[in-house]
Amino acid sequence: MLRSVSNTNRKNKSSQNHKTDMIFIERVIRSIAPRHAEIVHHLAEMQLEKVQANGTSNTSIQTMIHQTYVEYKALKKLCTEKMIINKETEFQSMIKELVDHGIVECKNDDKTYKDIVGIPLEKNQLKEVLEYTKAKK
Repeated sequence: MLRSVSNTNRKNKSSQNHKTDMIFIERVIRSIAPRHAEIVHHLAEMQLEKVQANGTSNTSIQTMIHQTYVEYKALKKLCTEKMIINKETEFQSMIKELVDHGIVECKNDDKTYKDIVGIPLEKNQLKEVLEYTKAKK
């Protein structure tokens, strides 16, 4: 009996954390400039494509989230092609602002030693981010 109560409490806390995360993210997306929101949108799309390409595995949620991060250069290239940015310094500045807002993380991939960037969320949350950013356009 005690275990089931404990598991229920964990599920409720997890659900509350999810709601809190999504409320925070929605507020940030509403407050950032449209070009920043476009970057977040394209990043979420790239991450979801990577999830679909890799399928699901028996890894921890944190590992799975990290595996969806994309190469910094690939995101920069896409943003240049979509005419969201013109210069490297402009892109760096925008990514830094998104990191400062807490919506994006930048890391160095342990295996490839390349810079990677991602929104530290699960698949369903990334889909919600796509919806928020579509509304921003």
